[in-house]
Amino acid sequence: INRETLAKMKDGVILVNTARGPLICEEALIDALRSGKVAAAGLDVVESETISVSNHPYASMDNVILSPHAGYDSVEAAEEIHEKAAQTAVALCAGKMPGNAINRRQLAR
Repeated sequence: INRETLAKMKDGVILVNTARGPLICEEALIDALRSGKVAAAGLDVVESETISVSNHPYASMDNVILSPHAGYDSVEAAEEIHEKAAQTAVALCAGKMPGNAINRRQLAR
């Protein structure tokens, strides 16, 4: 998402990014937030993974909510991870191929 993409959005849009920081041009978003083109942004990720300086423009913006790349961290997500781990362990103990195996050829040997 760059200046051109932001310009095509409705005025006052709220932008949320929980995917990958580099999907949004940070400089363009900062300008759009300052101008009001983008009313607010919720960012679980930023362009360079973490903001390491307290004087980063996002840090002083009232219309930006930052989270520490932990948007995945919910009760439901933890339950799903535990369930999948248990299913994998049961499959392995039964001598079966786990449903989530990526390296099936190597495991089949």
